[in-house]
Amino acid sequence: MSNDRLISMAKRAAKNPTLIAYLIDKLVTSESSSWKAVSRSQEISIEKLAKLALCKRPRKNYWIADMTEIAEYLALDVNVIATFITEIENLDDLQSSTDDQLLMAARDRDDEEE
Repeated sequence: MSNDRLISMAKRAAKNPTLIAYLIDKLVTSESSSWKAVSRSQEISIEKLAKLALCKRPRKNYWIADMTEIAEYLALDVNVIATFITEIENLDDLQSSTDDQLLMAARDRDDEEE
């Protein structure tokens, strides 16, 4: 399979929040970046980044085992992958809580105006 086709599949998979593609796409969007730029910054080939994107997100109760399996599948250092995934999961959590806080603030303001 060509890299372009693999990347295209990974980008389409970003709509699924259970896949790592979802997190990578959030990172790309928040930094006004590109998948190729993420690949370069993480020193991961674009092909491996696309394959990583198509993996399921690690489960909380099996996080270490899942990260190890993903790293072995991609033939990458588990610490590198774990750090990257942790950073983008934290970004996603931060964005979600910020969105929730903005909604609550908007609701509070609406209540005050009534």
